[in-house]
Amino acid sequence: FLFVKKRNSILKLKNLFFALFIFYLWCLISSTYTSSDSYFLIKLRNIILNITSVLIVTIYYDKYKLKKFFEYFIIISTFLCLIFIYSILPFIYLDDLFYSVRAQYLTVSYLSGINLLYILTNSEIKLNMKYYLLIIINLINIISSGGRGGIIAFFLIITIYFIFNLKRVFSFFLNFKLLILLLLSVIVFSSLEKNNLDKVTQNIERSFNRLEKLTNKNKGSSVNERLDMLSFSYSSINRNILFGTGIGSYSKEYNGKDKRGYPHNILIEIWFELGLIGLLLFSFFLFFLFKDINVTFLLWLSFFCF
Repeated sequence: FLFVKKRNSILKLKNLFFALFIFYLWCLISSTYTSSDSYFLIKLRNIILNITSVLIVTIYYDKYKLKKFFEYFIIISTFLCLIFIYSILPFIYLDDLFYSVRAQYLTVSYLSGINLLYILTNSEIKLNMKYYLLIIINLINIISSGGRGGIIAFFLIITIYFIFNLKRVFSFFLNFKLLILLLLSVIVFSSLEKNNLDKVTQNIERSFNRLEKLTNKNKGSSVNERLDMLSFSYSSINRNILFGTGIGSYSKEYNGKDKRGYPHNILIEIWFELGLIGLLLFSFFLFFLFKDINVTFLLWLSFFCF
């Protein structure tokens, strides 16, 4: 709802809800021919939860304090991400206890990127000490997360944004409060106990090692598997271009296992499972979301698609 403007905002929310509702109807129709035995039910449930959130905001829009919501969201998510990175992330590959949250470093990467983009690209936000602190912590979070998609997308998009908004760049980097906070941050990190400092450097080194692999011939098992998924997706899309293979069917089609699986790109995932019809229906939702587009919205769309 970052994109809902005050003028005609209720109408826009209704259009968003209507577009999602039609999309969900097609998801239900695709469940009649999906190759998934049972996982598709879980996916249908998860989709309806997202649609319900749009409906709730549509109904209670006048009472919904958007700015206050995002302020609390950014503060809470920032410190939850920080706790995850330095309390859980170092152990996710060492202890099976953390297996269920193993992939959440990706969530940390994208959440931190979203928080930073919201603060840095929102002209209504007056940068003060609180926001500078949140910027620094989220920068630490995203660099330490190891989530390459979020890291690359954020730095690429924010660079493009700053090129179009040089005035905001100067107001940001020439701020005395920021310099003081950066200096204090360096002092705090330097004074950490060796054990805690090792965790910080270990996480940052892990992120840079994962980024460095992208330049190597052997890009690592994670990237190689994703490239294989994309290749498989394109070949399968050509065989079921109009209707797809049905909601929740990706994993069953890819490796024969009826469980959560996806090609790490939401648009390709929709085309694969719901066909060109599903992709077009979802495009209507994106159209209503971004029809009043400007440079900032275009960058947000880029982050979403990345």
